[in-house]
Amino acid sequence: MLHIASVLSLLLAVSVKAAPGDDFNLNNFYLEEPSEGDTITGEELEDGYTDKYFYSSGDAMMFYVPTSGDETYPRCELREQCKAGSNSYNWDLSVGTHQLTAVYEIGTSTTADYFIIAQIHSKNGPGKPLLKIRYN
Repeated sequence: MLHIASVLSLLLAVSVKAAPGDDFNLNNFYLEEPSEGDTITGEELEDGYTDKYFYSSGDAMMFYVPTSGDETYPRCELREQCKAGSNSYNWDLSVGTHQLTAVYEIGTSTTADYFIIAQIHSKNGPGKPLLKIRYN
């Protein structure tokens, strides 16, 4: 079971803890960070990648997203890939069972009206997500 604590706040500094790849199998994932859209591969995540935007604390993955700045939609997005290293398709809903299990904690924010904390896209679906979880 994958537990994700998604923490969004206006903290000036976030201390870097353990690498999430040490506690979770992230081979079939990639990470998009708020710093100029940096993309971190599953291989890099497994090799111990961590920074102020993405780290582990206990049994939880922690995400930090600054809610002020130039970006219209700032994000720290961990995306599962059906095939490691390939973004050519998403979950195929006609095959198998797919689950997203998470526990979220949203910190304080003074600049954002809402947060998108999870989305599920289909391999063959339209461009819009099948499921979008929004926190107001």
